Amino acid sequence: MHPTSIGPGARRWRADGVLAVVPRASRRAAVAVSVPVALLGALFSPPVATLVAAPFAAAAAALQAAVVCPGFPDEVTARRAVVLVGAGGGLVVPYVLGAAALGPVGVAANVLLLLLGVVALVGWIAELDRRGHDASSAGRDEELLGDLVGGLTTATLLEEWRSTDGAAEAGDPQRRSDALRLRAAVAQELTRRHPAEAGEWLRPGSSAFPDGPPPPR
Repeated sequence: MHPTSIGPGARRWRADGVLAVVPRASRRAAVAVSVPVALLGALFSPPVATLVAAPFAAAAAALQAAVVCPGFPDEVTARRAVVLVGAGGGLVVPYVLGAAALGPVGVAANVLLLLLGVVALVGWIAELDRRGHDASSAGRDEELLGDLVGGLTTATLLEEWRSTDGAAEAGDPQRRSDALRLRAAVAQELTRRHPAEAGEWLRPGSSAFPDGPPPPR
């Protein structure tokens, strides 16, 4: 959809884009602010702070993130988030020392970093909420599709399957996805009604139910 469109889909497109871009930009800005200050603190801090306290803080932050982050350790994005949180935790100790050495400049950096952190946190929460909403919507769609095919006759189910022959091989990802979802629902319903016949029919190379069409529902 073109971003200059004025429909509700375009408004959601723009909203989703803002929710994705602003937190990402905030995280990058936070890195740009915190890393130089942390490097300064690491250069002028006692070795014990850099070699002991910083790794301990990184491990503690990563552990906390692993506990609360949904999808860890299976999802790549969750593992990446845990690593980033651990890296941020490791920067806390040298950052605090560097900010203290900078005086008023360090105070300004703290305020800016706090604001950026709030924006990034709000964006992360919004992203989790959006994912949960999308998953819930997908579940409802699957349930509605199952109810729909459950009310069709067997002959109609077979006709619906045949109607997706071209779409299942289409180059359009959305069209292909819709066709495959419909086929999965049809196959599940046929298997529920006629397990033996459907199992034989779904084998590669089969074009019709064995021994003719199944009995009508």
